[in-house]
Amino acid sequence: MIRTILTPDDPLPQAASIAYTTLSAFAPLAVETILILRLLALYPSRSTPRLTFLIIVSIPSTIHVIRMINCATYLWKDVGATNGAESPLVSAFHLWGDWQVKFEWILQTVDVS
Repeated sequence: MIRTILTPDDPLPQAASIAYTTLSAFAPLAVETILILRLLALYPSRSTPRLTFLIIVSIPSTIHVIRMINCATYLWKDVGATNGAESPLVSAFHLWGDWQVKFEWILQTVDVS
């Protein structure tokens, strides 16, 4: 992205912009999957009551799935905006006020806490 800011006449290729957006969207999800695995290690299914186990595992897992769906739909919009834009910065400005970014921030805060 710094290259695009410093040389706006020579923008990044579309594939690089999409790859950057994809990695920045799904990297936190991959890291936070480890937190769910830690919950499974702390509360094993064989020694935790069934209802308690389902509550402990289902809430973070549901939030995680919602976040994945939100990221996938945002990336779908990003690819569509990048296809018609003359540079990745124009497509980023086009999607900056999108509700899905704020929704992801809220879900990430709830997921981590």
